[in-house]
Amino acid sequence: MTVKIHGAGGSGTAVLPSSKSFTQRYILGSAFLNKNVILNYVTITGDDAIAIDIAQKAGADITVNDSSIRIKSSLRCPEEIYVGESATSYRIVLGLLGSSGCITHVSGEPGLAKRPMEPLIKALEANDVRLTLNGDGFYDVDGSASKKRYVEIDGVSSQFVSSMIFYYAKKGGGEFLVKNMRSPGYVYITKRVLYDLGYFVNVERTITINPSGVWKTTIDVEPDYSSMAFFLVLGLLSEEVDMRFNIKRMSRIQPDSILLDIFRDNLAIDRDTVRVLPGIKNRITIDADHNPDLAPPLAVIGIFSDAGVEIDNYARLKTKESDRYEAMIDLASRFGAIVEDNGKDLFIKKGDLKNPSTLAYEDHRMIMSAAIAAAVSGFEIDIENESRVSKSFPGFFKELSKFARIEESN
Repeated sequence: MTVKIHGAGGSGTAVLPSSKSFTQRYILGSAFLNKNVILNYVTITGDDAIAIDIAQKAGADITVNDSSIRIKSSLRCPEEIYVGESATSYRIVLGLLGSSGCITHVSGEPGLAKRPMEPLIKALEANDVRLTLNGDGFYDVDGSASKKRYVEIDGVSSQFVSSMIFYYAKKGGGEFLVKNMRSPGYVYITKRVLYDLGYFVNVERTITINPSGVWKTTIDVEPDYSSMAFFLVLGLLSEEVDMRFNIKRMSRIQPDSILLDIFRDNLAIDRDTVRVLPGIKNRITIDADHNPDLAPPLAVIGIFSDAGVEIDNYARLKTKESDRYEAMIDLASRFGAIVEDNGKDLFIKKGDLKNPSTLAYEDHRMIMSAAIAAAVSGFEIDIENESRVSKSFPGFFKELSKFARIEESN
């Protein structure tokens, strides 16, 4: 479906989805570690639905009621699972399947099969988990001979490290060495999830995991700060928008909560309420190595800002759900922005504003970024593939309609 956006304006509170980084870990951890829990304040994104399906195939009885999920675990090894486009579910469940002794066929969407896996595969194979590349490009798992050994892993992806943390948790505890750990904030999300599920995780160069014997049966899931970024940018760039957020479970565990620091001068925080004060005076800098999901929405600031936006270490963006590096350049250029690339960092700033008329992307974060840019521009612009935002933010366009003029377009 295509939506037409023409202008921004409105006042209200943007309702954010729950953090799928937390939710997927809780769902898979509960199912495979045999912990019965209730998750509150949950929005079922497309990726969360993938995790739920995997957990159900692994024997979990799952009930979804309004904004809560009740998980009753009774682990049985699934003969096959489908991981869709969810790199988090795919990578984490490989560790859990292997340590559970499962023999499982894995399938998913072709794009996910192309993403890097080698460091995780090596670490699991060092524990005698047999992984076989199947015809769809995914790894089938045979954990029937899996061991608990001290191994090392390249931490180029936090999901690789998180998968191994879950691996040793299922084995009753253990330790492993991490080299070159990137995006440690997401590893701390895993640490928090395992703590809630009854495990102590010490995150150093050597990571240790030990059971505590006590877990929380009711857990409140935090809202997603990467989703907050889209509406934050709209509030920052439009004088016609009065943007607020209600964040009852505000914490700084999620790496993308760095937004609260970057834009501290534009945020008025009163207990649970965050109000956005418009106006960008200085250059914004974001490191895509640490916060890759923030790069697309913050790039929109560059399109409309004389000070511009600098995106450091952009190489990681090329291996996400799409090549977001190329997509961000395309989006900025379509609006007439000035784009400079020094081979490592990308700089985007306002040029002679143009009307792109139609914007079409496949990646959920690029679709949402395009929609925000369209609203700020004031032009009448068609946004294609709107349904794909359900991967991370099912209610995005409903929330955006509070602050922009939106209609369906044929």
